[in-house]
Amino acid sequence: MRLADMLLLPKCSRFCNLPFVQICISAANGFHDLAKSAVITFDPPMIHDLVEGHNRTVSVSMGIPHVAYDTLTSDGTYRLSVGSFHPDIAASPSYSDVTKSSFVYNNDSQFYTIDTAVIVQGNSLGKTGLRLRLVRAENWTDMDESWKLDMSAVYETIRRPVAPAIGFAAQFVIMPLLAYGIAKTIMRPFIIFVLIFVVVFGAITNLYMFRMMTVPALLGGLLLPWCGFMFGCFVSIITRRSPPDVTAIAIETGIQNTGIAILVLKVITAVLMSSYMWQHVVILLDSERADCWGKLL
Repeated sequence: MRLADMLLLPKCSRFCNLPFVQICISAANGFHDLAKSAVITFDPPMIHDLVEGHNRTVSVSMGIPHVAYDTLTSDGTYRLSVGSFHPDIAASPSYSDVTKSSFVYNNDSQFYTIDTAVIVQGNSLGKTGLRLRLVRAENWTDMDESWKLDMSAVYETIRRPVAPAIGFAAQFVIMPLLAYGIAKTIMRPFIIFVLIFVVVFGAITNLYMFRMMTVPALLGGLLLPWCGFMFGCFVSIITRRSPPDVTAIAIETGIQNTGIAILVLKVITAVLMSSYMWQHVVILLDSERADCWGKLL
């Protein structure tokens, strides 16, 4: 089984890099040998700069040797599915039902192969991979269950509810006190360590974002919530609201302003990108026209 485990740093906030990690087939229903011997290839093996909201078509080919092919039942139906490790970054929810006859023998590789095409949809910035699974389409488990109610045990429990009382006390008295004690003694230092770890290593792994930042962008990002806080605070004071209401209105106004700005940016980004591309086309045409005039003169 070959693995394509290449990680790329994203270059733009509107793109996501998608390396296709070739995953062995799900080892279920006796597919252990098949999972070890299968070879899965993607064409293209990697997608660069997949724009949010756009999609790409990827060809997936799976090959199995003759020994593994003989383990498949001729009358069985199998489900071949291709999914994403992180659907929030890129999604490819596709599957197809195949049979043993769907595999075609390849004389060059001496493998039985099956080809399919999947559509990868870009959702957000990040890196992820695709996984391929082959499982039985029909996987039923028959299970018989029955219940028997012992009324004498019910009456004894009602007459002396010792066990329910112990469970109630443990659930609603001991467990809350235990959770509070653990949170005060253990969780607080651990949470502080996690916060420091996430902030430090998150900044290190995303240093490329600082190179993309400019002074106007930083000032705009800082002034937007601050102006929202101040505006909400001043309006609340002018309207003679109570101090708790002033705090709540100020925080709510500042946070909502940030959300509105993000929404506006997401809506107008496509228009700005199209205008940017049109400007490049016009400049290119002007430069070609200048070259032509230079040759004529």
